[in-house]
Amino acid sequence: MKRFLNIWLLLVVALWTTACEMDKLNPSTNPEEEGYGYLTIGRVATNGDTEVGELNGSAAAASRAVVDAPESYYLMVNNVGANETTVWRGTIAEFNALDEGHLGVEPGRYKVFAYQDSRLCPSVGAAQDAPYYTGVSQEVEVVKNQTSTFRVTCRLANIKTSVELSADLKTMFDTSALAAEPLQVDLKVGAADEYYNYIFPYTSTHDAGPYVYYKDVAGPASQAGNTLTFTLTGMYYTGDPVDAMNGTTDPTMWKAVKMEKSLTGLKAAQWRKVSIDIDHNTTGDVQFIITIQNFVYDEEIVVDLTTLYADSDELGLTKEEAIPDEDEQNPAAPDVTIEGQSDLNFSINSSIYDEDAQSWTKYLKVLITPKDGTTVKQLYALFSSDNEALLANMAARGFAEGRVDLFPTNAATEYANVAADGTKLTLKAAGMDALYRYNGTHTVKLFTVDSDNRMKSTEVVITVTSSAAPVTGPQIVWLANGLPATTLLVQSGAETASANLSSTTGLTGLSVTIDSDVLTAEELGGFSLAAEMDLFNPASALMETRLRAFGFLPIDADAFAAGMSVVDMAAGDDQYRVFDPATGERKAGAVSPLQGQLSVSFSVSEFLSLLSALDNVENAQYKSTNRFIISASDESGSNSASMTINVAR
Repeated sequence: MKRFLNIWLLLVVALWTTACEMDKLNPSTNPEEEGYGYLTIGRVATNGDTEVGELNGSAAAASRAVVDAPESYYLMVNNVGANETTVWRGTIAEFNALDEGHLGVEPGRYKVFAYQDSRLCPSVGAAQDAPYYTGVSQEVEVVKNQTSTFRVTCRLANIKTSVELSADLKTMFDTSALAAEPLQVDLKVGAADEYYNYIFPYTSTHDAGPYVYYKDVAGPASQAGNTLTFTLTGMYYTGDPVDAMNGTTDPTMWKAVKMEKSLTGLKAAQWRKVSIDIDHNTTGDVQFIITIQNFVYDEEIVVDLTTLYADSDELGLTKEEAIPDEDEQNPAAPDVTIEGQSDLNFSINSSIYDEDAQSWTKYLKVLITPKDGTTVKQLYALFSSDNEALLANMAARGFAEGRVDLFPTNAATEYANVAADGTKLTLKAAGMDALYRYNGTHTVKLFTVDSDNRMKSTEVVITVTSSAAPVTGPQIVWLANGLPATTLLVQSGAETASANLSSTTGLTGLSVTIDSDVLTAEELGGFSLAAEMDLFNPASALMETRLRAFGFLPIDADAFAAGMSVVDMAAGDDQYRVFDPATGERKAGAVSPLQGQLSVSFSVSEFLSLLSALDNVENAQYKSTNRFIISASDESGSNSASMTINVAR
C-alpha cells in the first residue's frame, strides 16, 4: 500500500513545481555560484493594426506598426524540457527590475510568453474596442554562465470585426427611430453568447461602425477556425430607389426583410471587415453583395451573392425568396414521418425498455424528406407539454420557450443525432431516458425549411407512461471523452472524464464519493482527501486546495492565468475559496461558490494519469476499477450519478 502512496506522491509533486521554482530563483541568489545562465529581454513589441481608408468596400489598406509593448505587459518564462515548467512570471517592469535586468535560470531550452495582462487569453464574449495581444518567443538555448536574449512580438489574440453598409443600401432602409423594424446587423462568432448588434445609424464615435473583438472560441490549434454568422434585418423599400433616395416614399411599399450568411475559417489575429452593398442589375433582381476583407493576411474573400429574403409578389421580382414564417404551411416543404409508422404518434413506456439489458429496444426515428430536388436547409422543434416540469427543465438547460435548433446546428447533441444532410433525426438513449422521466403528452412541432426557403410545421406527439420515480433534484450527466456515458476505459492517457450538473432552483448541496480498487481511504488520506467529500464544505483548507487542483472545485479563471499552480493563488483575491490557506481558517461569512448555481461543470481528468500509474494486482482484467459518484441536491430534492473508470493493462 505504501508503494502506491509513494508513486502518487511523485506524480502530484508536479502541482507544486511552480512554487519550488520561484523559491529557487530568488533574485538574492547569485546565479553564477549556482551554475546558472542568464535570460535578458531583447525586445517585447506589439504588431498592432491601424485602420486606413473608409470602410466602404474599397481596397483600403491596413498598416501594422511594430511598437514597444508597455512595461505592464505580463511575461511567463517556461523551461521547455521534457516536462515543461514555468520558472518565472511577472510584468516587463518587474523583469527589468531584476539584478542588471537578467534572470538566472538553469541551463536548458526556454520560451517566453507575453500577454497584454495576467490573463492568458481575451475574456469570453464580444467587446467593443477591446483588442487583446499575446505572443511567444523563439526557443532560446541558455548556457551556463552566458547571457541569452529573447524577443517577443505580440499579435492580436482575438478576432476583429466591423460592418459597413453602402450609401445606396442605406437609402433603401428606414433608419429612422420610428422604423417598425430597426436596421441592424447581428454578428455572431462561435458560441451563441459571442454576438454583437450593430445598430444603424452608427454613433459619431464610430462613423464607419464599431470595431468589435471576439474571443477565438475554437482556439489556435483548430484547423477549421470559427464560424461567423451575420443577420441583417430592417424595413426595406420595395418601390422606386430614386424615391427612397429623395425621401419621397410610399408608406405602403416598406417591407420587413431578413438576410443571413455564414462564413467559416475565422481565426485570431484576423480583421474581418464586412461590407454590404446592393446591386440593381439589368434583369430587375435585387441582390446583396457581401464582401469580407481580411487585412491581417492581406487577402480578400468575396462571398457569393446572397439574395434579399422578401415576398416576390410584393417586390415584383422573379428570383426572390420568401422569409420563412412560423405560421407558414407550404405543402412543398419537406415532409416529416416516423420511421416504420404511418402516423406521427410515439409512445415511450416500459414495453420498449429491457430491464435486464438496461437499454431501449425501440428509439424514436424521424425522417425528413425534401421535394423537387431541394435539400434540407433548416430544422428546429418547439416543445409543448401538459407536464410543466419538462418545460422547466428544458428552460434550465438553455432551451428557451421550448425551442431546440436541430439543423444545420444541433443544439441537442447530448440527446439526439441528426444526419449530416438533415434528413434523419434519432433520439439517443440519453434523449429517451430524459423524456421517460416526465409522464404526460408532449407535442413536438417540427419546423422544416428547404433550400428554396419553403417551410411548414408538423406535429409529432410523444406520450410517456413511466413507472419511474418523479424527477427530483439536479440533473447530472457524466461525459467520457466529451460524450454522455457512465463508463470509461483508460488506455492512452489522453482520455477525459467530466460531469455537467443543472438545477432549476439552484444547488444546495454537492458531494463526491470515490469507490476505488487503488484509491483507498488510506491513500486518499495521505493527500488530505477522503473517500467521501462534501464539496460545499471541505474538511480543511488543504482539502479545498486539493479538490481545486484536481478539478472538483471551481477556479476564478478571470482572475488567474490558465496553468497557474493552485497554491500560487492568493486566498484574499480568489472569490472561489472558502478557506484562507495562509491561516487554514475558514473565511468569515464564507459561502460555497457552488451555492445557488444553476449549472456546474467539473472534470476529473487529472485523476486519470494517476490511476494509470497504480495497479491492483488482485484484479486480472484491469489495473483498477474506480467509481466516482456525484450526489447533488436543490430545493426539489436530491439526485446522484456515477462514472466507472477502468484502467486498461
